Amino acid sequence: MNNSKSLFKFDILTWTILALSALYVALVLFPSHLNHDVSWILYGSREMLNGGEFGRDVIDVNPPLTWWFSMPPMWVAELFNASPILVFRLYVFLLIGVSITLLRRTNKQLEHWQVAAAAMTLIVMPGYDFGQREHLMVILVVPYLGIAIKPVENEPASTRYLIGLLAGIGICIKPYFLLIPICVEIFRIVKTRSFPGIFRIETITMGKFGIAYVASALILAPAFSSDILSATLTNYTAFNNPLIFVAGSLVSKSILVLLALIVLILAQVRWRAGSGFLAAAFGAALSVLAQSKGWNYHILPVVAFVLLAISMSFKPKKKVLFYFVGMAFSCLAVFNQPARQAIVLVSPSGQHSLVNALSNRFSSLPIKKRKVFAFITSPRDIWPAMLDANAHWSGSQCCNYLLPAAVNNPDDKKTRANAERQLTAIVKTLEHEKPALIAVNGANYQLAIRNPGFDYIKYLRQRNAYDVLFKQYKETKSIGYFRIFERL
Repeated sequence: MNNSKSLFKFDILTWTILALSALYVALVLFPSHLNHDVSWILYGSREMLNGGEFGRDVIDVNPPLTWWFSMPPMWVAELFNASPILVFRLYVFLLIGVSITLLRRTNKQLEHWQVAAAAMTLIVMPGYDFGQREHLMVILVVPYLGIAIKPVENEPASTRYLIGLLAGIGICIKPYFLLIPICVEIFRIVKTRSFPGIFRIETITMGKFGIAYVASALILAPAFSSDILSATLTNYTAFNNPLIFVAGSLVSKSILVLLALIVLILAQVRWRAGSGFLAAAFGAALSVLAQSKGWNYHILPVVAFVLLAISMSFKPKKKVLFYFVGMAFSCLAVFNQPARQAIVLVSPSGQHSLVNALSNRFSSLPIKKRKVFAFITSPRDIWPAMLDANAHWSGSQCCNYLLPAAVNNPDDKKTRANAERQLTAIVKTLEHEKPALIAVNGANYQLAIRNPGFDYIKYLRQRNAYDVLFKQYKETKSIGYFRIFERL
C-alpha cells in the first residue's frame, strides 16, 4: 500500500468522525432543550451578574465555582441580548477547542483521526448532559491527563501553567472530583517509581488554584459554608441510594465502554499516554460511589475517560479482529446517550414535549408578570422551560432539596427543622414576589421521597401561611404531571 492511498483512507476516517459530530450538533443537540441542572446554573449565574450573592440570592447544595465559571457566557448573552442557551453552548465548544488543541500540542504522536475521536467524545457522548458539571470537568482535565504519564520537560512552562489552571478549575467544581488526580498521581508514582515526580508545574498550579478557590468561596459566599452546608449534609442524604444500587448503576450504565475496554485489553492495545485516562476513569468510578446516587451524569466521566483512553491507544500488531470489535463497542458507547436524546426529541409524549408545553405556558404571561415558582424536589423539566421562556423565578433555590428528609423521617427533629426553615423562607418570598403561576409536582413518584403518592398541597396547607397563600390561586389545566395554579 503506497503512502497516498494510506493518507486517503486516513482522511476519510477523520472527516467521517467530524461529519458525524456536526450532524449530531445540528440535528440533535441544538434542537434539544438544555439540561435541567445547567439551566438552573445559568439562571443563577445571571442573577449573580445582576448583584445576587451565592448562598443568599442563589442557594444550592453545590459550592459556587460552577456558577462563577458560567458567568462569562451569561455576561456575553446579556451584553448582546443573545440567547443564553446558544451562547453557553458556544462557550462549551470553545472550551472543547482549547482542550483538544492542548492535547494535540502535547501529544504530537497522535494521528488526526485520534484527535477527531477525542473531540467527538467530548461533543457527542454526553447527550442530554452536555454542559453538566461532570462534562465541564472532563473537558478541563483532558490536557492534564494527556501529559500525566509522560515526560513533559520539553513542553513550554506557559503551556503547563495553562493546563494546570484548567485542571484545577475542573477538579474544584465538585469536592468528589479530587479523587481523580489522586488516583492519577498514585498511578504515576507506581509507574515511574518516583514520588517527587508528583510535584510538577501543572499539579502545583492545580493546588494553588484550589487554595485560592476555597479562600474566595469563604470570602465571597460566606453563607454557603456557615449555613447552607450544614443543612445540606444533614438533609441531602435523603437523595442517596444504597451502595449496591450505585455500583449496579455504574456497571450497567457503562457496560458498553467496559466491554470495549476488556476486548481491547485482550487485543493487547498499546495504551501509552491513554493509561492516564484509565487511571482517571478509576478515580471517577470512586467518585460515583462516594456521591451515593448512581445518576447518569455522575457516571459520565467514567465513560468519557475510558473512551478518551481508547482514542489515544494504538492498534496492536496482532489480534486485529479483537481491536476492531473493541472499537465497535466504543462507537456504541459514544452514541448511546445521543441516541436516547434523539428519541426523546421526536417523541410526542416525552420530556421534550413536556418542557415545550411548560415553556409555552410560561411564555403566555406578559413579560413583566412572568414570575413562576414550583414545588419540586428536582429541577428536571421546570428549569429548561424557565430558561426557554425567559421567566423570573420567585425564589432563591432551584427546588425543595431539604424536604424529602423531613417527609421520610418526620420524627427527626433536625432534618424537620431544616426543611421547615426552607419552607418558611419560600412562603415569605412568594408573599412578596406574588408569582403569576405556581407549578406543583403531582407525580406519584417524587425524587428522594420514599413513599409514593406524596401530596404537596395537602402537606403544605397544614401550615397557615401556605393555606393563606393557595387561597390566592386557582388551579388551572395541568401540564403533564404538573398541577398549575394561577394567581387570582
